[in-house]
Amino acid sequence: MLNRLITTRLRLEEIDEQLSNESVLKDVKLFKTLSIERASLADVVDKFNEYEKLTTQSEEAKLMMNEDDKELAELGKEEYSRLEIEINNL
Repeated sequence: MLNRLITTRLRLEEIDEQLSNESVLKDVKLFKTLSIERASLADVVDKFNEYEKLTTQSEEAKLMMNEDDKELAELGKEEYSRLEIEINNL
């Protein structure tokens, strides 16, 4: 599944590049086709990017939980719990 999401993100980047190409802008049919495909991929890629960001932050918070400083460890625990909820809500 991860590979599929990465492939989808790469396809979106490819479409964005094509849509900025002058020859594509002149070809109304191709422009419309690419725009429709882009719209179908954008939400999935946005969610995947958000998932990756939250997962990274969650791992950082998990590391904070092991700190010797009790306040920092508690902050890490709270942050980790909050981030896990956000990840599950995606």
